[in-house]
Amino acid sequence: MNNYIHTHKHEKSLSLSLDVGASKVYAIGKKMNDLHELAYMNGYNWSAFMNFYLKKNHPTVLVNMKDDSEAGTFVAYCDRTDENEKRVNQLAEIIKELINDESQIYKIVQENGDEIEWD
Repeated sequence: MNNYIHTHKHEKSLSLSLDVGASKVYAIGKKMNDLHELAYMNGYNWSAFMNFYLKKNHPTVLVNMKDDSEAGTFVAYCDRTDENEKRVNQLAEIIKELINDESQIYKIVQENGDEIEWD
């Protein structure tokens, strides 16, 4: 169980939010910023990081997905369909894997930090 990823079913849409202030996510974000000065990990920069990572590694997850991040939260959303629900659930699993094995995140920032379109 985690306290940082939340998925929601709305009447016509689905959404996923990542609480960037949650202790584990915040600690990872702090280290990301130590590795790359532009990686101050607010919701907008988590959006930039996730878009970069997903385009390279899981492009099908991005199909129909939009983001509406805020300073304290990364938010992805899409229309409510069975196919999109699978994508939202897959996105949640991808984020959990990254957070639980943060060394992957640090490697990406070290190797590709200048390619990521930070906020």
